Amino acid sequence: MDETGLAAFVALAEELNFTRAAACVHVTQPALTKQIQRLEAELGIQLFARTKRAVRLTTDGEWVLGQARQALAALNQVALSAEQLRRGAAGTLRIGFTPTAPQYVVPPLMRRFRELRPDVVCSLVELSTEDQIAGLLDGSLDVGILRNRRAPGLIFHVVLQEPYIAVLPREHRLASRQSVRLQDLAKDDLLMVTKTEDPVLASFRAVGVQPANIRYASQMHAVTALVASGCGVSVMPLSARHVRLPDVVYRPLRNSTLTASMALAMPRTSPNRSAREFVRIGCEMADSTMRFGYQTRL
Repeated sequence: MDETGLAAFVALAEELNFTRAAACVHVTQPALTKQIQRLEAELGIQLFARTKRAVRLTTDGEWVLGQARQALAALNQVALSAEQLRRGAAGTLRIGFTPTAPQYVVPPLMRRFRELRPDVVCSLVELSTEDQIAGLLDGSLDVGILRNRRAPGLIFHVVLQEPYIAVLPREHRLASRQSVRLQDLAKDDLLMVTKTEDPVLASFRAVGVQPANIRYASQMHAVTALVASGCGVSVMPLSARHVRLPDVVYRPLRNSTLTASMALAMPRTSPNRSAREFVRIGCEMADSTMRFGYQTRL
């Protein structure tokens, strides 16, 4: 049983005239007759009662008509869904995001994506950059919003760059300054988010100093809380300022070129067209004058 035979049956059931029904499905009358005969033979029942003057549905034909209409509607929906999938306008999208991304990337990007692709079902999960890379590689994620890295098999598209800043306890000796230097922090315990210290430590070495001691926490919020408690200072991307605690101040780094990049990442050979659309829309927003509405200065 194929779609052509069902369409011919429904056309004849609605027109009750072979000539008009054949025109509806764009075949000749003899071809339509063969399609109906083939369908009846396949089903093993008589669908139409025919006389020289009229055609009418049998009782069995009336029951089959409802089923045939449902089947054709389902086939049409499958074709429509497939077309939407090909355009990245439907399907499921599993998105990872870093703890710092929500404040200034996720809301505008998700609003825009849902506006343009309302039929895509999005699932979001907060993960570290390293866990997102692992998820993209093992197939548990389709796209990531993360810190820019290099990873074989993945494509990274930088959408934002932001400077690093000093995060200080309010009672710190440098808190009253308008800006600070990395050299000024060399005697303090340095608090860092796990696995993010490499560029920061390289910048310290570039100015000829080494932090006295380094301590780690798993998330930016935890590091900021430790700074607030007086356990040390931190050097983090500007987005850290969104973690507002009363006993913490944020100061620009003077004479520093240290920057952090936020990127959209996906597998290089991803078959998920919705992921490609998500990245395309994000890159368009990054190229616009709004830059996600993010201010890159304190």
